[in-house]
Amino acid sequence: MDVYKIEDEETLEFIGLLKSATENLKDTLNRYVDDLTQKDILSVHIEELDLNDCFQIVKRSLSTLISNSKTIINADLSEIKKVKFNRAYLENILLNLITKYVKTGCIPVITIYSKQVNGVNQLISKDEGLGFDIDKVKDKIFRLTQKFHEHSDSKGIGLYLVHNHVISLGGYIK
Repeated sequence: MDVYKIEDEETLEFIGLLKSATENLKDTLNRYVDDLTQKDILSVHIEELDLNDCFQIVKRSLSTLISNSKTIINADLSEIKKVKFNRAYLENILLNLITKYVKTGCIPVITIYSKQVNGVNQLISKDEGLGFDIDKVKDKIFRLTQKFHEHSDSKGIGLYLVHNHVISLGGYIK
């Protein structure tokens, strides 16, 4: 896009914000892909993390995107305050839970909460995204480059990364 021809200051400002948010997301994704491609799982650093602090870091990194899309995020991470996990993996999981394709004309609403059931820590996410027919795609959800929508910027890597981060550290995802 040739932005030099645009004279409207508000449009130029919006394009600048969008470009900045896109670059931040790209850099973050590249870091996570680099972490994922490390073959030695023993090199993954596990530490006790404050779940809400990690959530706030990701939310701040997406603040422009959240604000411009008018996304509503309902989060309650009070039931599980600390988790032993890899920081980059957890932030990537949260990033992928927040960045969703939404239905045209709808304000995105995302709900994320923590819960403990029978001694098992759970992070639960619900959204009003485009969705998919679970009966048709259940065995494909977490495959690399699997896409369920025809967005040009979709790479089919988000759920793959989430799945791999969770299972590589002994977790379970459904």
